[in-house]
Amino acid sequence: EQSICRTDEARLQATIVSDNVTDFYWIPDTTLSCTNCLDPIASPMDTTTYFFVSTNEFGCSDTASIRVLVKPYFPPVISLTADTTICQNESVRIIASSDDVWDVFNWDESRPGLSCYNECENPIASPEESTTYLLTVTSQHGCVSTDSVRVDVVDPNREFASPDRTICEGDTAHLSINYGTNPEWLNPEGLSCANCPNPVVDIPDTKTFVVEIVTEFGCKIQDSVTITIPRSQRFILSMISTETGEVLGQKSFFPESRINVGTINP
Repeated sequence: EQSICRTDEARLQATIVSDNVTDFYWIPDTTLSCTNCLDPIASPMDTTTYFFVSTNEFGCSDTASIRVLVKPYFPPVISLTADTTICQNESVRIIASSDDVWDVFNWDESRPGLSCYNECENPIASPEESTTYLLTVTSQHGCVSTDSVRVDVVDPNREFASPDRTICEGDTAHLSINYGTNPEWLNPEGLSCANCPNPVVDIPDTKTFVVEIVTEFGCKIQDSVTITIPRSQRFILSMISTETGEVLGQKSFFPESRINVGTINP
């Protein structure tokens, strides 16, 4: 026998132990999710006895029964805070209530970040990452309802600045952001502006710029972009005899240096 409250459901389970069963079904069928299955879901409004009938290859039938007792009470009606989003290291209070002051509120303890779990209606949520909290409310008659609320945490590591890039010495580059508002470049030396989304970079050496923005939820997060300026490369110019292939002389130089081949002495 199973016991449920009004509007609740009960899963029935039948097991066939004989190898020669050719047909089976459940009755009555009006409140069952299926009749030719082994594990239908029953949704009776009143106490009901269900019968499982099986028939073997010889036409012999066997019947088993199970009674679902429906209590004259309804499960609690839960009212719960809507899903919300917070910044990292922030907290939010979850407000839960039901239609009976005697109902008991318990939260799933496997979900970390709540200030209380047992017999707790309005816990404070301080999750380190986005979490869905599960609530079970039990009435004084043993009727149970469940609900959940999700608390999303803004990802502080979201990438929104333009990718790192390499430019030649003397060149400029544009930086950019693709998310957020109120950008502030925290080390703006070498930038055309400090509070704009697309500054121009003009720097003599490699540098990493850090930018802070405000998300749509009011959270401040940071990202960075590195502009690399490679050191000048050193080249060697050689004078080689066309007759013998012998190296007659060499000179090292950098790309920005002027070269006078006449200064190479064999």
